[in-house]
Amino acid sequence: MVGEGDAAPNSEPARLPRALAIIFFGPLVGGLAAFGLMMGMNTGSPIPADEMVQAVFTLLLISMTVGWVTGLPAAAISALAWHFAEPRLSGWPRIFAAPAIGAFASAATSVPIIYAMFGNVFVNLNGYAVIAAIGALAMAVTALPRRKPV
Repeated sequence: MVGEGDAAPNSEPARLPRALAIIFFGPLVGGLAAFGLMMGMNTGSPIPADEMVQAVFTLLLISMTVGWVTGLPAAAISALAWHFAEPRLSGWPRIFAAPAIGAFASAATSVPIIYAMFGNVFVNLNGYAVIAAIGALAMAVTALPRRKPV
């Protein structure tokens, strides 16, 4: 039973904090995912131990900055789409829709921003897949958790 002071999970007041969480924490999750990907995929020469902290901090700073700049428009579009889609979905369709919305918004908005930031950069199909996977992960982490109705 929902008390007088509590909002129902799909009501307008309850969905606004979720939209704000998607907008503000989505790029953070995406930047951390990109940082993990950069650390895991590093095939260059090993970093000397005395430069490890500086190198990790630099990679973290770059991934969080680029993640925030490219992820903020995608998060805003995802939050808007989720605001209208979430009340109409429940169960498995809801679980599949959140990452799909995040993947599409991330792939559609991040590549033009990457072109604007870095010039004529070619993003192949693998790049689109990585960008979409990061967007799907960020949307799943920020949009799917919710309280169970009591």
